[in-house]
Amino acid sequence: MRSGDGRVPCGPWLAGGLSAELAARTYTAVARYVIGFGLQLSEEALTAQATADDLRTLYRSLDPERFPATVSAADLLPHALAEEFQFGLRLIVDGVRQLRDAAPT
Repeated sequence: MRSGDGRVPCGPWLAGGLSAELAARTYTAVARYVIGFGLQLSEEALTAQATADDLRTLYRSLDPERFPATVSAADLLPHALAEEFQFGLRLIVDGVRQLRDAAPT
């Protein structure tokens, strides 16, 4: 797969110091992450979604014996999709940076 101007999509990752294997794997992971969020957004536009308040109410109503972590975090869930996307992408990039920096030279 090539971009419209003939560049290989993992080229920027290679330019950032990643090995060919890590660049290819990073490109695939980021591409799938972005596509997944895109699908989620298109689904949201097509279907009725529960509001954040509805979800918080649901999470609070769960059995705290069975779902203690979810109940304790109920007031913090969910986040706006844009915030979730940025946070997740930052986690991916930070993880890739750690892998790059830990690779033998």
